[in-house]
Amino acid sequence: LSGLVYDPSIIYLSATDDPTDFDTSPAVPSETQAFAINVRDFVNCMIPYSDDVMIVGGDHTITQFTGDPGIGGQIDVVSSTIGMAWGDAWAIDDKQQLYFFSSRGGVYKMQPGATPIMVSQQIKRRLENIDPTTHNISMKWDVYSQGLGVWITPHDDTKDGINYFW
Repeated sequence: LSGLVYDPSIIYLSATDDPTDFDTSPAVPSETQAFAINVRDFVNCMIPYSDDVMIVGGDHTITQFTGDPGIGGQIDVVSSTIGMAWGDAWAIDDKQQLYFFSSRGGVYKMQPGATPIMVSQQIKRRLENIDPTTHNISMKWDVYSQGLGVWITPHDDTKDGINYFW
């Protein structure tokens, strides 16, 4: 879990095999206890990439959790300059490539552990002025059309939204 107003950079992980146990200081410490991690950036999204990998999209960073951090898993900063937009502004295709909308505009793709690559260069100017704090951005991979859908909807319902498909 994440998203506390007073500390948006903390991620709370429940105890292993008990999604309701968030006690980070139990009477008897164990490898399976709950714990909290400070990723040092505003957490905008947490992406369950696979059973063993979680990608955390910060406002200006991307962090990868591999394995269980409580028992020797790894936490790696994938990018310290590119962040992800808030919410569902990401999708995974059928080849396991992750696509996301950057917190500073633009659509990127990446594999876990690899540097993100911008895929929206041709429309960069259109996307760089999209403010994720004033728009809801959603993405979905369409397996039938083999493409990426991007929906950009302003919070102000008097303005028109924009949709893209790659």
